[in-house]
Amino acid sequence: MKKLFEVNDNKNVELIGDNENKVDISEEKLEELLFNNPQLISDNLLYIGRQVYTETNKRLDLVAVDESGAIHIIELKRGEAPREIIAQVLDYTSWFHKISERQIEDIAKKHFEKYNVNFRSLSDAFQTHFKHLAPRRIGEEVKPILIADDFPPDMINSTNYLYDRGVPIRCLEFDYFNGKNKNGYFQIECIVGEDDNTISSDIKDVKKTNYIVSNDKAVHRIFLSNLSNELNKRYSQWYNNLKCPIQNEFKIYQDRPGDWSTSHLDWHIDDRNILCLEIALWKSENNEKWLSVFFWFRKKLEKNTYEKVMQIVNEIISTKFDDKIAFEDDSHVNQPNIRTDIKYETLDQEFLNSYSIKCIDILKPYLERIMDLS
Repeated sequence: MKKLFEVNDNKNVELIGDNENKVDISEEKLEELLFNNPQLISDNLLYIGRQVYTETNKRLDLVAVDESGAIHIIELKRGEAPREIIAQVLDYTSWFHKISERQIEDIAKKHFEKYNVNFRSLSDAFQTHFKHLAPRRIGEEVKPILIADDFPPDMINSTNYLYDRGVPIRCLEFDYFNGKNKNGYFQIECIVGEDDNTISSDIKDVKKTNYIVSNDKAVHRIFLSNLSNELNKRYSQWYNNLKCPIQNEFKIYQDRPGDWSTSHLDWHIDDRNILCLEIALWKSENNEKWLSVFFWFRKKLEKNTYEKVMQIVNEIISTKFDDKIAFEDDSHVNQPNIRTDIKYETLDQEFLNSYSIKCIDILKPYLERIMDLS
């Protein structure tokens, strides 16, 4: 069950809402909230369109630009997001890819005029809002964003497939709670794609409304994002020079319930199998907090290869590397899986980074030997 807490100036917390007092809000109210508070979606967004019509008379909910000049197409749905919203937002994205910068400029000027925004042009908006000159190209990259109460598993699979193949799509799931003193409380979470927000605490102020927003699991996401950056700096030369090509460098992933998050690096072992190296933060059923480092194969290995890999696995689990690090065999039938777990009370970045690096340094020569078998 998700719970929302308010933190006051004295750092005391008070339960504001849980699943029992969630309420529905209209799509119009959701749009108004996000329009007044673009930071709920991403830091440093500037809206340049609202209810924008395409050449085929289809209507986009919100259009924004970021400081790099990328366009963000934002589509809102109340309730469970339908599968057709994917085709819909990709259609909008392709339209924005086709139109000229002059047309984007015209959309922005009409928006500024309609909502009395004191920008004469996009160039003026960049210098005033982002405090720097506009990039040479605006709209060269277009990023679709889907926002809904809930995303069914099949839709998460589809959007993750697009994201893993280079489509910069994001899915944001939100909850709205009734609060005290006629306040509303708004919770938003990125479940597909990279979370663009940089958040230093669980509570984030919202301007122009009586709302408070909390990004659930935001702290884990920040820690893992920082960890991924550190691991890519440290190990990129190593993992790019191995026998097996990488599918992706270290990147963060969070499952739909939000119960655990990972930073993971994947290699193509052959045409059909992936070897994954992961660092995970998760909670047990009795709410104990754990940090795990492990590698595993996504699909079953052929018997001969499996037996050779397990010889290496047995070497790892029979070796004592450190008082705090002991690897265990968690393999399934023909699917090697080896892991080490450590329980923690309070997480900090230095501990997460140092423990992960120590484990990866131990596993590196064994991973190299496993890849040499392919």
